Amino acid sequence: MIRFFSDRLANHIPLKTLFWRDMILFGAVLNLTFLGIALVMVAHEWPAWLAFVVFLLPLPYTIFMWHCVWRVSAGLGPVARPALRSIATGWLLLLVVL
Repeated sequence: MIRFFSDRLANHIPLKTLFWRDMILFGAVLNLTFLGIALVMVAHEWPAWLAFVVFLLPLPYTIFMWHCVWRVSAGLGPVARPALRSIATGWLLLLVVL
């Protein structure tokens, strides 16, 4: 597990893998899973604050992946860098606001 995070911080993961698999695919599954759990909690009349906390649990992973994509994209060209950073930031905002 530590290697998963250290490889991403050290830029040992290709940008395609980092962006598409780790951020978009796994991030979406993780966030939607916790959203579903939070909605089930609300439906079963658990405290709303607890459901909100459960909803926010994947936020550190989401921010971490955004940070890693942001760092790796620094080596891209003047058109690709802002485009990828904008997409990554929009994805982060979408998952937080969802």
